[in-house]
Amino acid sequence: MLNRLAQAVELADATALESVRVMGDLYHMNIEEADPLAALRAAAPRLAHVHLSDSNRGQPFAGHVDWAAVLATLRAIGYEGDLALECRLQGEPAEALAEVAGRLRRLG
Repeated sequence: MLNRLAQAVELADATALESVRVMGDLYHMNIEEADPLAALRAAAPRLAHVHLSDSNRGQPFAGHVDWAAVLATLRAIGYEGDLALECRLQGEPAEALAEVAGRLRRLG
């Protein structure tokens, strides 16, 4: 079982295959990582996908994750992969998704 991004990178590196990549999951990183932003920076060469969920498993901006810092870190490491919401939505889904997308775009 892998609990931290560094463990996933270590396993990916052990394959010696450039095609083996890792996924960051902000909800679990908020629990397991001492510093989620440092973990993203350290995993940058292998990072291929990121799941977005706030500290309470709700959509971004529903908890206490600093989304401006997360997006700034992803920009700083040159991350060009996908961002996917893996969260519970609060409110009417279409409205909640539109609000989250708009807020993330403004920060990005």
